[in-house]
Amino acid sequence: MINGFPEVVYKEAQRDPLDIGPNATALDLMQAIYRNPGQELYVRMRAASIAIAYESPKLIAQAVLTAGSFAELLDKAIERSNSCRLIEAQPIAEPNGGPAIKPPPEPALPNPLLRMYSPRFRRRF
Repeated sequence: MINGFPEVVYKEAQRDPLDIGPNATALDLMQAIYRNPGQELYVRMRAASIAIAYESPKLIAQAVLTAGSFAELLDKAIERSNSCRLIEAQPIAEPNGGPAIKPPPEPALPNPLLRMYSPRFRRRF
């Protein structure tokens, strides 16, 4: 104590573990969070799961078109599909040269509205 004033003791300023600077990106922030052991584990895990999508490459399929434009390729595919033969159905003839066999008629379906008026579906009070 000099001249009656208390002596000032300066503490060393603690560095913020998440101090990433003004030019840092969002990925830098996520990396700083998951690398900081002072953070809770669930916070670090969440930051790591968000950051991993930007740290490692993804395996994706890509189409490489080298033989002309997409429109030309599409026109060629349409030509190929139009050049296929259409198999026309012919009725099956009887072995003795008689008329073609006709399929049996399908049974007529009952009116679907009749089910609504059935006594099974009525409320009984």
